[in-house]
Amino acid sequence: MTKRAHSGETDAGFSILELFVVLVIAALALSFTVPRLSGTRQALSVEAASAGISAAFRTARAEAMASGRFAAVTLVPKSGRYWIGSGNATSRALPQGVRMTVSGGLRGQNGARVVRFSPRGTAEPVRVRLAGGGRRTEIALDWLTGRPVTSRARGRR
Repeated sequence: MTKRAHSGETDAGFSILELFVVLVIAALALSFTVPRLSGTRQALSVEAASAGISAAFRTARAEAMASGRFAAVTLVPKSGRYWIGSGNATSRALPQGVRMTVSGGLRGQNGARVVRFSPRGTAEPVRVRLAGGGRRTEIALDWLTGRPVTSRARGRR
């Protein structure tokens, strides 16, 4: 703020130079913040994908135990899709930028992996790895109980 030399009054405003300095500082602050926010969004996408696949495992396990018949979850890493049961009419897609790799399970068509749950609740041993935005998550099925166990790690390999 500026002060008039000939009287004790002050101007009610800022000079153009002061406003310019504030805008430059704000622009610098945003240039450091925006890249971090995009990485956070991708990391949240990995968490959402992990929660979705874990829920599919829990649902298939519950269906198998309730019906007394085998139930399955099919995972297709190439397309980033997964579904419960036979066919893919109700398939779900991974969020954009999330990659999936699967080890274990039964081999299906086109690189798919099928995880079967028995009426007792046991499951095919499988590990699902999800990555994106500097975040990695692994879902491992406990073959004896059929329950998914999720572990998270930050950073890239």
